[in-house]
Amino acid sequence: MRVADLRARLGSLGLIFTSCLLIVGLVPVIFYALVLHHTTTVGLTELKERDVADKMATCLNYFAHVSADQALQARDYANWDETYEQVVLKDPEWFKTNLDGWLVKDFGVGFVILLDQHNQVVHAAGSAKDNPTGFLASLQPLQDRFFQDRNPAGLLRVNGHTHLVAASSVFNSDGSGPPRGKLLIGTPIVPYYLEQMTSLYGIPVQFFDNEESILDVAAERTVLPKAPGETAVFYDDSWIYAVQMLPDLSGNILGYVMISQEQKSLLLTRQSITKAAVSTMLFTIVLISFLSILSLRITTDPIVRLEKSLSRMREQKRFTMLPDTGPKEVSSLARTFNALANTLTDTIAEREALYRRMAQTDGLTGLPNRRYYHEHLAERLDQAREEGKPLTIALIELNYLAHYINRFGLEQGDTLVKEVADLLSVEQAPDQVFCRFGDGIFAVIMYKKDHKRALSAIYKLVERLEKTQYEGRQALPGGRVSFSYGLASYPEETQTTAGLNRIANGQLFEMKQLGPNRLLHYLSFFEDFTATPEASGRIQEISRIFIKLIDSMDNYTANHTHRVVEYSAAIARHLGWKEHDLERLKTAALMHDIGKIQVGGAILQKEGVLTPKEWEIMRQHPRWGAEMVRAVTGMEDIAYWIECHHERYDGTGYPTGVAGEAIPMGARIITVADSFDAMTTNRPYHEARTLDDVVQELYRCAGTQFDPTVVEALVSIIKNRASESRVAESS
Repeated sequence: MRVADLRARLGSLGLIFTSCLLIVGLVPVIFYALVLHHTTTVGLTELKERDVADKMATCLNYFAHVSADQALQARDYANWDETYEQVVLKDPEWFKTNLDGWLVKDFGVGFVILLDQHNQVVHAAGSAKDNPTGFLASLQPLQDRFFQDRNPAGLLRVNGHTHLVAASSVFNSDGSGPPRGKLLIGTPIVPYYLEQMTSLYGIPVQFFDNEESILDVAAERTVLPKAPGETAVFYDDSWIYAVQMLPDLSGNILGYVMISQEQKSLLLTRQSITKAAVSTMLFTIVLISFLSILSLRITTDPIVRLEKSLSRMREQKRFTMLPDTGPKEVSSLARTFNALANTLTDTIAEREALYRRMAQTDGLTGLPNRRYYHEHLAERLDQAREEGKPLTIALIELNYLAHYINRFGLEQGDTLVKEVADLLSVEQAPDQVFCRFGDGIFAVIMYKKDHKRALSAIYKLVERLEKTQYEGRQALPGGRVSFSYGLASYPEETQTTAGLNRIANGQLFEMKQLGPNRLLHYLSFFEDFTATPEASGRIQEISRIFIKLIDSMDNYTANHTHRVVEYSAAIARHLGWKEHDLERLKTAALMHDIGKIQVGGAILQKEGVLTPKEWEIMRQHPRWGAEMVRAVTGMEDIAYWIECHHERYDGTGYPTGVAGEAIPMGARIITVADSFDAMTTNRPYHEARTLDDVVQELYRCAGTQFDPTVVEALVSIIKNRASESRVAESS
């Protein structure tokens, strides 16, 4: 039997049983209706007319009382010093706070109109705010009463509605000074005062504008008063009514006030019958509810729960386990359903995990994708804030990828990207996550690494990547696959994910462009150092990073720099330099061309002859390098050696033109080592010269370009090594 069929059969039985119980419950209801009809048609209907007439007198006294209160309220507020002043000052904020706010909103006054001594409107609030002129026309009888009373009050029809109005002249609080105007206030009697009377006296109070409207209440039985002050009393089957005319300030009839009171004997009879009927009905409802619930629990509840669970499965893709209780068939069905639900839940969880991984993984490289990068970065940044740890991100871009794809095709380009991604995958760690950010761009999130440590790690990583022998690398500029990168750190540079991405992207762009003054951001690395033995290794590491940046524009620079360090150290040793001074010389030699980072790739990579303007820029690199190194406390001498490494012994060098012994010995050594390496290295515009030619050139330039003492030291080294080589070959 299907679930739907079983539920339909059990549901039908329950419906029949419940219907029978409802029919039984209707018997007391029918009995109540018959008795109520009898009592309302033949019950007692007489009430004492004097009782209702007394209540009418009480209502009229109430109008007189609230009229006096209204007059008192108008006088008190009109004789307030601030009201007296604001007739002249007209401060909108004061009006808003006191007239619109205090009187209208807090005290429930219907309208407020403040006039000056010329009867011009100073401010209108409440219902008179949008049409003060129309209200003033209706309030003329109230203003006319000022000739008889300084504080008139009473009923008046204003703007089509009956109001309890009051007015007062505006004086100082002590009553001195000439009056500055008038304050008119009013509150509609419908519904405000009628509701007040109904609440106070426990009897309904109504107001009618004319005879036609009051006749609709009791029709043929209605009796109206013939003159003001006369009370007319009449009644119908259930209620007794009292009516009296309501005059305004001028004595004109505004309408009729009517109070009504239910006939007490009939009410008592109804109450007793109602109590018995309600008791019976409640008992019947409780009995039906109990039996219905019991029936549903035994029969249809398990089936209903099963059906609801299936509905939730369809709507929410989530299961609810059923208790295996109830009839045998139902419990068996519940157990089967639970087993199926457990199996499907596990399957859905596995599929969701798979889809989540697929949504966060790059299809080509297998690395986490850009979506995962943004989510993981936000999580890691929150963790860094909570734990007080640094965090650095880096964007690494494969240079000239478009050029590579144009040469070898899209498939080979994907292969290159995949090879790079495979190398990065090896570097994955819990606190170092690599993601594919774009076509040839990779992102890395380095948790617990500040900017300096991260920069060192990225430099070493990029160096390993660029040493890899990729297929087709010869077709790229420089004959190799190169990378650009940009970094950003929390909390050193920014506090937000958007800031990290913006800074890293900007630095990536700067490194790709590498124009003059584009990488001033990196110069700040030197500012945190003092030239101590502990810091020297770190300074040299940063220097190598800058040399790597320069090498991305000019492949010659990096190897050339390392050779100059070696030659300079050899010359200094031959001249008898101490080890401490020798280390400082090696640092200066390592950093001698660091100023080229601001020259720019366009000039460094130019194959032809430089223009005069380009030469002028190139000649500034010793000065720029010196400025960068001077940021390190204690390295002033090294900075000066760097600045002077293109000076000539005869004073015709650059950038300052110093000569002879005025050029520091460290700079004279680096100058000779620099020139020696240039002459012995193959370049696009000349081939390497032989050692004999180089020695002749050194002697030729001694005393003009080079320090003769340094030249003699280098020549001695060359001859000694040549002699050692001949000895080694003969042996």
